[in-house]
Amino acid sequence: MILTDASLQGWGFRVNETHFQGVFDRSMSYSINILEMLTIWYALLMIHKKQAVIQVLCDNTTAVAVVKKGTSSIPHLSTLAELIWRRAELFQWTLSIAHIQGSFNVIVNQLSRNIALSTEWSLAPSTFQTILKLNPNLQVDLFATSLNNKLKTFISPCPDMKLTA
Repeated sequence: MILTDASLQGWGFRVNETHFQGVFDRSMSYSINILEMLTIWYALLMIHKKQAVIQVLCDNTTAVAVVKKGTSSIPHLSTLAELIWRRAELFQWTLSIAHIQGSFNVIVNQLSRNIALSTEWSLAPSTFQTILKLNPNLQVDLFATSLNNKLKTFISPCPDMKLTA
């Protein structure tokens, strides 16, 4: 599974359990739709496995629609869609794309902005160790992500391949 997000500050995506992030060159004054499509393209460049089943989740409805359709009246979007489908054909992928609500795209939203979101916080390690000393039988970390979980078993409010539920 691939999760992607772009912002004017940068891009971020997750391919399975690996996170990637970066910034767009300042000379790239493209629309957010083009930046989202570029991020999907960057993510797909990380996959070299043939005959893979790939699901992309993106919170930009225009990018999702353009990839599904395979073209656009906007030349840059159309070119990126064509590149995506040519790569899928070259590697014989089964490629699907779906929209994910931005509020559930927490991890890559954080990556694309290179900031901690207000929904992303956790106890300081020393505080958590104090709590563990008082109650060593804690088993489940609620409302955590793979970026901030304190226990091996955790439940995430957003898509996360490492989560329990």
